[in-house]
Amino acid sequence: LDIDTYRKYQVVVTNAARSLLDDYELLIRDVREEKERKAGFLSKDLNIPMSQVKAKMDTLDKSKNILVYCKSGTRSDRIADILSKNDFQKVSSLKGGFTAWLKADLPIQR
Repeated sequence: LDIDTYRKYQVVVTNAARSLLDDYELLIRDVREEKERKAGFLSKDLNIPMSQVKAKMDTLDKSKNILVYCKSGTRSDRIADILSKNDFQKVSSLKGGFTAWLKADLPIQR
């Protein structure tokens, strides 16, 4: 049995993530540490370091699309899993994280 059938969130590649950005209500959450943002970040995101996500979960709208990212995709997968298990319906994790976003030469903020 494919393990992915149990996963409630989506792992999206950079192109799919870009199309999610068309949703103006999309919540973009960077779960990296603050110092990692010096490398750049996605436009209109909000930084909530992984260690603070559980404490701040109540501040997020469960009905909105949420895109979570980190540097490589590992932390965002863990956070996306936690969110989806807490009744967030539309959660996506950026595959390859910010590193993949940069490699795809997509726009960033500094």
